[in-house]
Amino acid sequence: MKQITVPAFESEGDEIRWWQRSLDAVEENLAEAVQFGTARRGTTARILGEARKGLTGVFRHVSIRILEDDLEQARLQAREKGMTHQNYIAALLHEALAKRRKR
Repeated sequence: MKQITVPAFESEGDEIRWWQRSLDAVEENLAEAVQFGTARRGTTARILGEARKGLTGVFRHVSIRILEDDLEQARLQAREKGMTHQNYIAALLHEALAKRRKR
């Protein structure tokens, strides 16, 4: 079983990226716990469901017009962070909206 430590996150975008990178290891640990009888009843399904909901369940697909140059910049920056451009744009939008809400 791999030791997994969930860090404190500075933003929701950071948390999303961590879960995207770590979900396979979390799933492996949970499957192993079920196999060896160390998981409690309902824990695996609940935790995986919550993790997946955090990644996709609250998102809604939308189409927007975006300048080609902006899209290319988003793709480049997303690649540097190991993310898809869609997830990167969603994280940027979320952070910008959260900042404006605080004003």
